[in-house]
Amino acid sequence: LLKKPVAVPAWLKHDCLKSLTVKAGQTVRWEVKIGGEPVPDVVWTKEGKTIEPSLNLSIDTKKNDHTILCIPSAVRADRGEYRLSVKNSYGQDTEAANLTVLDRPTKPNGPLEVSDVFEDNCNLAWKPPDDDGGEPIEYYEVEKLDIDSGRWVPCAKVHDTKAHIDGLKKGQTYQFRVKAVNKEGASDPLTTDKETKAKNPYDEPGKPHTPEVTDWDADRVSLEWQPPDSDGGAPITQYIIEKKGKHGREWQECGKVSGDETTATIMGLKEGEEYQFRVKAVNKAGPGEASDPSRKVVAKPRNLKPWIDREKMKTITIKVGQDVIFDVPVRGEPPPTKTWTFNDKPIDDKKISIVDEDYRTEFVLRVATRAHAGKYTLTAKNASGTDTHSVEVIVLGKPSAPEGPLDVSNVFEDKCDLEWKPPLDDGGVPIDHYEIEKQDTATGRWVPCGRAEGTKATVNNLQPGHQYKFRVRAVNKEGESDPLSTDKEILAKNPYETPGKIDKPEVTDWDKDHADLEWKPPAEDGGAPIEEYIIEQKDKHGRWEEVMKVPAGETKATVGNLKEGESYQFRVIAKNKAGPGDPSDPTDTIIAKTRFLAPHIHREDLEDTVVRVGQQVRFNIHIDGEPAPDVTWKFNDKGIGESKAQIENEDYLSRFNIAKAVRKQSGKYTITATNSSGTDSVTIEIKVKSKPSKPKGPLDVKDVFEDRATLSWKPPEDDGGEPIEHYEIEKMSTKDGIWTPCGRTADTSFVVDTLNKGDHYKFRVKAVNSEGASDPLESDQDVLAKNPFDRPDKPGKPEPTDWDSDHVDLKWDPPLNDGGAPIEEYQIEKRTRYGRWEPAISVPGGQTTATVPDLTAGEEYEFRVVAVNKGGPSDPSDASKPVIAKPRNLAPKIDRAALKDLKVKAGQAIGFDVPFRVAAVNAEGESDPLETFGSTLAKDPFDKPGKTSAPEVTDWDKDHVDLAWNPPINDGGAPIEGYVVEMKEKNSPFWSEALQVDKSKPSNSLLQVPADQTTCTVPNLKEGHEYEFRIRAKNKAGTGDPSDPSQMVKAKARNVPPVIDRNALGEIKVRAGQEIHLVVPVSGEPPPEITWALGDSPVEGDDDRVKINNSEDYKTKFLVKRALRSDSGTYTITAKNVNGTDTAEVKITVLDHPGTPRGPLD
Repeated sequence: LLKKPVAVPAWLKHDCLKSLTVKAGQTVRWEVKIGGEPVPDVVWTKEGKTIEPSLNLSIDTKKNDHTILCIPSAVRADRGEYRLSVKNSYGQDTEAANLTVLDRPTKPNGPLEVSDVFEDNCNLAWKPPDDDGGEPIEYYEVEKLDIDSGRWVPCAKVHDTKAHIDGLKKGQTYQFRVKAVNKEGASDPLTTDKETKAKNPYDEPGKPHTPEVTDWDADRVSLEWQPPDSDGGAPITQYIIEKKGKHGREWQECGKVSGDETTATIMGLKEGEEYQFRVKAVNKAGPGEASDPSRKVVAKPRNLKPWIDREKMKTITIKVGQDVIFDVPVRGEPPPTKTWTFNDKPIDDKKISIVDEDYRTEFVLRVATRAHAGKYTLTAKNASGTDTHSVEVIVLGKPSAPEGPLDVSNVFEDKCDLEWKPPLDDGGVPIDHYEIEKQDTATGRWVPCGRAEGTKATVNNLQPGHQYKFRVRAVNKEGESDPLSTDKEILAKNPYETPGKIDKPEVTDWDKDHADLEWKPPAEDGGAPIEEYIIEQKDKHGRWEEVMKVPAGETKATVGNLKEGESYQFRVIAKNKAGPGDPSDPTDTIIAKTRFLAPHIHREDLEDTVVRVGQQVRFNIHIDGEPAPDVTWKFNDKGIGESKAQIENEDYLSRFNIAKAVRKQSGKYTITATNSSGTDSVTIEIKVKSKPSKPKGPLDVKDVFEDRATLSWKPPEDDGGEPIEHYEIEKMSTKDGIWTPCGRTADTSFVVDTLNKGDHYKFRVKAVNSEGASDPLESDQDVLAKNPFDRPDKPGKPEPTDWDSDHVDLKWDPPLNDGGAPIEEYQIEKRTRYGRWEPAISVPGGQTTATVPDLTAGEEYEFRVVAVNKGGPSDPSDASKPVIAKPRNLAPKIDRAALKDLKVKAGQAIGFDVPFRVAAVNAEGESDPLETFGSTLAKDPFDKPGKTSAPEVTDWDKDHVDLAWNPPINDGGAPIEGYVVEMKEKNSPFWSEALQVDKSKPSNSLLQVPADQTTCTVPNLKEGHEYEFRIRAKNKAGTGDPSDPSQMVKAKARNVPPVIDRNALGEIKVRAGQEIHLVVPVSGEPPPEITWALGDSPVEGDDDRVKINNSEDYKTKFLVKRALRSDSGTYTITAKNVNGTDTAEVKITVLDHPGTPRGPLD
């Protein structure tokens, strides 16, 4: 044993107390060796004050030979001078050290003042922070908050405590904040107390008072106005004068004057044009509101002698009944007074109207007579003078009627003489001739019968025995006069008369080239013997003509040279010395034809016919035979009434008509003609084609699984007259209500294999032939796309029943629900304490125990079980409790190598340094161990990982988005365990986890993407909403900073065939000149390209009248202004994208008056 000294002055080891510089949050530790006898007193002070231990600072003195001061987490307040003093009765010692703690600055001192605010900039000022964090302030970072967008964005970096901010948006509201930045980072922000609106400190001036027109001339106007009531807070620098013509739409700048002037003269105006003017005041903020417009003013001289436009008032020659119009411009300022006279006398005539305006006068004479001929004078007068102009109006007319009486003399059966006197008024033009007319009182019609140069005439060609009147008209170049008529009728007759009228002759026989006639003599011979009979004939469209004469003693005749098939009538006239008498009444009409002939139906007039439903079937069948045959029709050997065809029969012709054919009118039609000479018959077949009827139901849906279903149906009862080419199958998800094609087949069954799990569907089938698609047959009720069995529930939590260094025995309970299908196997998964789940082994479905082999000795494991049936794997069971792979039963063994005898001095601490070592082991034994060297600080050897790249959207649909990203460059020193995906809806300020909570785990932890996978699908999005996404990498140290956000993406279907909304298409009828407007929704992804066509011609829609607007996705707009008849027809809309094509038709009819009849006019 050593003898301990009894008197040693207090001392400390000075080099153990050194000045330190640390960052905020780091640990500060001074361990100083001390000594002395007796044991010295130890005192720590800071800035002269004794330090007392606290939660944030500890002082410990060990074995009286060490003192330790420890600050676990340094803050800026801990900086300063620390002094250690030791003292006993024999002496004392002391040492000091400085502690520097570096940190971010405190926030700058307020207030954050906003000044000099304009519409696009402002100035900010603040005070430095109280604490710079131990490092010089490098700069200040300024940010602005746009209240509308809700986002802070950097707007300046400055080294001073003031900043000039540019780039503000006029009228927007902002807040500002500033952060002090040193090498340790940015301080908390200092924020403005209130919002700031970006606007100038002054406004535009108010509107000036209405300008007044003070003077004018042909090319200028002078204006005067009063300044605005408000100058907007800044002096008015100038006035802008604007003008607008009578027919102008836009105001045009026409002058400027300085702000202290309120008058202006506007030059360069167009003479005769009407103008208005207005004024705008201008200050620093810009032009203010325009004044109200001035009164209207015409650019014209203010004083001008009257002047009448002679070109508009010239001598004129007109005819009686015509109009005279003089529209005469009259210039002069002020506007002259206008006066009209006729033959130097005031005008007082109801047929004459005069309308005076300031600079024109209108003279209108309606329906002029001969009395209106003469001189007309216009006089214009004002204070500056007088102007006068005269014109002659010459009126030409028809003569007056000839002077009577109209004498008739020398009357015979065929002629007479007339005489009269000339008219009193020749109408201003010499008499050219006289027109003579006669009227047979039996007909009451006046007909021309001659022309005379003088006042006498002989009228010939009178009809003997007829009563006549006569009249005469004088004629000049302007027309005919009113007539002069005889006072009474005269009878045209000789002293003897013609024979009387024969009774109606009779046709006694006929053939194809002749007819036999017979008649009786007339009852009256007219006082002279009958000399002969004249026979006349007339065909159907001809005139009566003489064909033969028969001596007076005969009353029979045969008329030959008739044309076969022509219709004829005959009449007979008796003739004596006075001439031919009146013709007999005509015979009945006969046709020159054979009298008896068997029926013959013209085969060329009808044929087998194929038509579409709705088309017309029409035949005009000619039939020969004498007498005219009777005609009957049959339909499929039954009465024609069942066919509902229209039959019209007349002699030698039968008309057959089906106005709008229907399918049931298909069949055989037979026409039969019969007369006394025989019978003829012809049969034709009419086939009416159409779309098929809809397939026969029911539409059975069976074998339904989560992705497919089998449909079956029966063929349609009516194939439309054409073979069924195929069936088109469509499905409709009740979620969106849109029918989409899913295939076609020639069979009456089909497997739809494009279903989405969990959606409800309806199905429909259409039969298609060459004429088109039938109406659809729909399923009776919707069907859920799901397997007939489900996945099983998760098994019970596995329980370790035994273990060793290389295996663990497990048991578990089967799932409560097997999902409707037997459990086929159990899959056991394992994971180490910091590892991922990985497959271990599988066992048959009837076994609920397993031994997991190949474990690593000493490693801690968890286990879980997944049940599998036809529906797929269940959710994993809850994880087992952790179990270490180690022998379950092992005798104790102490490592004696670490235990050695120790010798210490009194007062020294007794402890053991426990080293670490590792030895390699193989089948042959254990190697020598490798031991640690020196001491090791117990801390995690890793940090949180860095940021990943911004995620990229690689695919999307209406309810999910696919993402991909790159791992972080820095994994923080530990392997990446997984990735957390976060999302944010547009305009939402909050980020949330994008993947669903895994409820199968007791901790309800968030699902994460495995570390070896840098892609994922984010499900359950809301269709039509927009999203951003970001990624956080995770390792043992925790979750790292988020990546930059992805681009905004909308949740919508990416690939959908086009579908045109037929509900927006209905037959349209409008009148000519009206507007046609259609808005047609069109779905499909990507947005379809849309075209329009009328018949086979594309509709461009780029002129002023017809417009097509496809600028908006998923919609097409069709507009026709002032519709024309030529716009009528069937329009075809075609929508096309990479996934398919859809077409639809809309019929448009424009109603208008008929066009001009087609010529020639025969």
